[in-house]
Amino acid sequence: MIGSALEIYREQASVLISVAVIVFSITALAQLTLTGGPAVLLSLLGIATVVFYQGIVVELVGDIQNGRRDSSVGQLFRSVAPVVLPLIGLSILWDIAVAIGLSC
Repeated sequence: MIGSALEIYREQASVLISVAVIVFSITALAQLTLTGGPAVLLSLLGIATVVFYQGIVVELVGDIQNGRRDSSVGQLFRSVAPVVLPLIGLSILWDIAVAIGLSC
């Protein structure tokens, strides 16, 4: 199972890297322009971009389960956009649960 996942990542590296550059450039630009700015805003933006990228990776893997990729990069972005807010909320709840679990 891990071998097939690594194979998918290797075969789709160009898509994954290009999407990562696009998504994480947003956070990098915000950090450059908001130097000394609101740390909470930058943290939330960081969470959002990581969750958005993870959603794209999940969509990509789901798309190629039939043996080939049918979605373009733009379609991958559009498929994640409607669910990004619930994913961010879930990520925040997960982080809170982990923090509580680690403090016990």
